[in-house]
Amino acid sequence: PIALFMEGSIAQAKWDKAISSGITAAQLGKTILISGISFYLYNEVSFFALDAVDPVTHAVGNTIKRVILILLSVVAFGTKMTPASAA
Repeated sequence: PIALFMEGSIAQAKWDKAISSGITAAQLGKTILISGISFYLYNEVSFFALDAVDPVTHAVGNTIKRVILILLSVVAFGTKMTPASAA
């Protein structure tokens, strides 16, 4: 409730901008719902993994996962890498 009060107008402006770009309210709502469910499931799996392995192993695995996701994003979106942006 506090976040909605503080940032409701920003969220409404972003919603309106997305709708004006051609996506329907139903498509946008479905995308937001899928995003929320995916994030919840990611957190659940992360806690299951944390229960199964040592916290240091979990942290190292999470760091490796982040590096792999960044590299895959660079390839998927064709982002040009420079020495400054790679550091």
